[in-house]
Amino acid sequence: MTTEAIERRQVAHQYPLEALEIMWRDFEPSDYNDHRECGYVPTGTHCHVCGKRIGKELTPEHAYQREILDDDHLICLIAGGEQVGKSFTGAMKFFRVLMGYLGEYQHRAANEVAWLVGASYEQTAREFEYIKSWLKMVPQVKFWASEKVDPGEIRISVPNGIFRIKTKSADDGMSALRMESPVIVLLCEAAICEYDTFVRLRSRVARARADFPGYGMIVMISTFEGSVGWYPTLFGKWSLPANRARENAASFSMPSWSNIFVYKGGRKDPEILAMEASLGEDEFQERVAAIPAPPKGRVFERFDPITHILAENAPHDEDEQVLIGIDPGYSGQPSAYAVEVFQKRKLACGNPHWQGIDEIFDWKKQNEAICDMAMNREWWVNLNKRAFCDIAGTYHAGASGPVTEVWKRITGLSMTGKKIGILPGLARLDSLWNTCSNENCGEPVLVLSPNQVGLIAELSGLAHPFDGQSHPYRWATDRTGAIIGKTPDDKYCDAIKATIYLFVNHLGYTIHRNRSGGIRVKKRKREMAYA
Repeated sequence: MTTEAIERRQVAHQYPLEALEIMWRDFEPSDYNDHRECGYVPTGTHCHVCGKRIGKELTPEHAYQREILDDDHLICLIAGGEQVGKSFTGAMKFFRVLMGYLGEYQHRAANEVAWLVGASYEQTAREFEYIKSWLKMVPQVKFWASEKVDPGEIRISVPNGIFRIKTKSADDGMSALRMESPVIVLLCEAAICEYDTFVRLRSRVARARADFPGYGMIVMISTFEGSVGWYPTLFGKWSLPANRARENAASFSMPSWSNIFVYKGGRKDPEILAMEASLGEDEFQERVAAIPAPPKGRVFERFDPITHILAENAPHDEDEQVLIGIDPGYSGQPSAYAVEVFQKRKLACGNPHWQGIDEIFDWKKQNEAICDMAMNREWWVNLNKRAFCDIAGTYHAGASGPVTEVWKRITGLSMTGKKIGILPGLARLDSLWNTCSNENCGEPVLVLSPNQVGLIAELSGLAHPFDGQSHPYRWATDRTGAIIGKTPDDKYCDAIKATIYLFVNHLGYTIHRNRSGGIRVKKRKREMAYA
């Protein structure tokens, strides 16, 4: 990223904090204890957010929120610990941009909108109330606000009409996030929303960015709901200066102890130390320190939810062969019946690429029921299908016989299978996370469809669909997190196994060059194999 490119980055416009201090000068002074309601952590002797005097000097190391409020990237991701005031800070960021817009573009603001978005309407309630209360402190603004938030609306009088702030629920479907182009969006408790919600919002603000330079901003606030998934991934990505400049996005962490009006001792506050002693290390990092703690010992550490998951479900291509990987979940560990479906992905580079298009992932159904489900999927009508399983599928017999025989009898589909070594199988799938060898392409060799939730969960991209917990396929580790043993734990890996069976049978094992320059297939004697 060149200096010239960085300088071209569109800078977010915001109402000056100093001007807000003047608006709120009539607030009553408060002491150190009474400042808890605001939640903002200022420096100096007063709070420049709510205007209250706090009666003592605070030093700059507590200025977490000032950095966030002053940041000028058009996407701002805020990760907060418990009781840190992240809702307040996110709402204040929203309010500053809103007031800046109404001042700068008041004569063009009629019929424009701003959005408060959550997984449900209830998730927007606190921020909605904050914004209503702050608007009351601005005598120049005339507005009406609804009492409810499901949906909620604030109507602000502007020259030639009305500007609206609306609450939106992602539970209402993607249709709820269409039609308008908001000048500012606040995504509340973002981590519990689907990645597709963020993608949709990112596309919706495009017109606002073009029509109103400096606006079309997205602010996201959340605790880490586990350290897997899209929110922690973007947090890490946007903490790096090069990515901040390239994507006009920045991420910030607000640990619980940064709110010294709740935790007066800061990091050494007795309550913080008590939580550190009682909570597990990962939980403390996530819920108090506001730092993601990815599961230790993940098998596929190169898997990236942002890079390797499509924004929308990939449609079935009737002109391409359908490839089906099957693992019936016979391991005896926490198992699921997994059917993973892929096709070639057509890209301009001409190199082989693959994309997931569907999944069947269930732990209660048997062969017959899974076959019925498969035959009712859109892609089943494609006559050009190949199915793959492990060699064990030919002899593991349930009440109705081996998997291969049941599928042949019910669906007419024959399966191909062979004994697959665990480590070579892992290497084959891991190789597919690579970026295309064509430097003009930049796409990964393999991408997944968002509806492949079982596979994504086993790869650490989502919570597991069966219990809502994080269960990535991982290596055995000791108490310090060091990997022990030569093969991963045979748990929560059925969708991964199905995918490995498919690509090893279809593409073969990975190859590499030996020292003499020749190409050879990786082979190992007496190696553990999938069974």
